Amino acid sequence: MKNLAHVFLAILPVIMLATTGCKSKTHKITAVTSDTVRFYPVNEYITGQINRADSVAGLIYKISIKNGVKDSSVLSKQQFNQLARAFLEYNISDKSVHNYYKESTFMDDATHSYTINYTAADSSLPLQNLDILLDVESAQVKRVFLSKFKSTGAATIAEKDGWKNNESFFINRVTENNGSTTTEQNIIVWQNVP
Repeated sequence: MKNLAHVFLAILPVIMLATTGCKSKTHKITAVTSDTVRFYPVNEYITGQINRADSVAGLIYKISIKNGVKDSSVLSKQQFNQLARAFLEYNISDKSVHNYYKESTFMDDATHSYTINYTAADSSLPLQNLDILLDVESAQVKRVFLSKFKSTGAATIAEKDGWKNNESFFINRVTENNGSTTTEQNIIVWQNVP
């Protein structure tokens, strides 16, 4: 239990409201977190998971459902790494965006987890939400969830991604473009070498 307390002291800093902001031509985003606040190192965790899967996975496969049509395939480690980059695309610990995310934590009895949540202060940021579920007893990451939103010209892309420790991840995407909607679900699973 002492270890758990030390972990939480290190990763659950006090959130301070900052008064400085960032201006753009059309939109003002106000910082909500001090640049000295330390966020959970989720990108390091995901990089470690990718490296582990690269070294121990005997078989990596993908199940895809696009507009209701299901398909499955075996992936090479290179294809796996390319898909896993979706979890490394945005690093909220980066000083250029760090201040625009608010951290909150709570205990979830249903999942027996501590949840650390990072929420964007502004809807124009592509990474809107990040949740990290830590096991109550071991303080190990159980799952990571990302919510993203991008707008490019006439198209908008809403994406929900999730990572399950040492086992799998999913990327679910809804794209709307000129009145048409495309849905795509990808589940990537790896099996460890016995």
